[in-house]
Amino acid sequence: MNEIIFIAKYPTGWLKQDGASIRFLAIDEIFSDFNRTYIESFNFPFVNYLYYWYRDIKRGYNKLPESSDNKIKSYKYLTKNQTIKIFENAKIIYIENFTNLAKLDLNLIKKYGYKMVLDFHGCVIEEMEMMNAPIWKISNMKKYEKFALKYIKTFVSVTNNMTTYYQNKYQESKKLKYITLPIFNSSNINFSEKKENALNILYSGRNQVWQNPELMVKSIAEVVKNKKISNINYTFLTPDIQYYTNLAKKYEVENYITIKSVAPNDLNQEYAKAHLGFILRDDNVVNRVACPTKLVEYMKAGIIPIVLQPEIGDFNKLGYKYILNSDIRQGNLPSIKELKEMQKINLEIINELEKNVASSKAELQNLL
Repeated sequence: MNEIIFIAKYPTGWLKQDGASIRFLAIDEIFSDFNRTYIESFNFPFVNYLYYWYRDIKRGYNKLPESSDNKIKSYKYLTKNQTIKIFENAKIIYIENFTNLAKLDLNLIKKYGYKMVLDFHGCVIEEMEMMNAPIWKISNMKKYEKFALKYIKTFVSVTNNMTTYYQNKYQESKKLKYITLPIFNSSNINFSEKKENALNILYSGRNQVWQNPELMVKSIAEVVKNKKISNINYTFLTPDIQYYTNLAKKYEVENYITIKSVAPNDLNQEYAKAHLGFILRDDNVVNRVACPTKLVEYMKAGIIPIVLQPEIGDFNKLGYKYILNSDIRQGNLPSIKELKEMQKINLEIINELEKNVASSKAELQNLL
């Protein structure tokens, strides 16, 4: 019997550095004692299947973990009949996000919704509207969202704000089961590597529009030009090296920013040296319900977040410490002593979140 079905691609290659993948690998770890089957797509046109097969091999996404002990299977393509057979034998069908939900036939959601777990992870429809996605795509996703909130019985959200948002959006969903589970890695960072004779400012991530990549580089250019703060080192950890190199040249700060890509296992070494980290999110519903993996990793590593505005997920309610990007641009920075006090408060928040995470993980396991 297949204990757990994941409607998702198993993250390999650079995918493992992506925030969503870091979260999902943590979900997989919760169920590591059980047999897991990953299904990537259903009834794909064959030409599309060939395209993704070639792309994944080229990017190194096609390999499953070597130490899986035969507990993980992965399918890139299944017919409806094959899917029904696997769903019949499953105890849990865990759907990574709304995008993967939309790969399913609506009748399958109606029939097997009682054993499905939908991980919200984000407000997909609202994100699509922000990105000006085609109306037909948004309309299709709205149909799936309404269907999900009617037939699926268990939902996983990343923040209490997200749970409240969906409960208010669909009043009938208040009687359903919600599990709040922010995910972050459990590694500890050696704070002694943060030097006191210079400030290290970090950015870790890609170049998506919601990361405000150009504003980050523009802010650095203003600090450099105004010369109000000296002894600052800037490091960008990203696979989008050429993109950020071009931005740095555009704003004439290519000599001030180190831009490089590092392996996931080496991220903690970089975090250990950083005092501050960019996470410039606009004030909108998507960010108000989010729990960015980057933000949690920063706080756990003693990195004080540089924010555009503070309303990100539950963190402002929890009292996290941050620095506004406008202060950075004006040359106003706290002292090393003040940064250490901010680190202490943020770590207390992370420790409390970890207790909640342990409880939520146990709740998920109890579904089996």
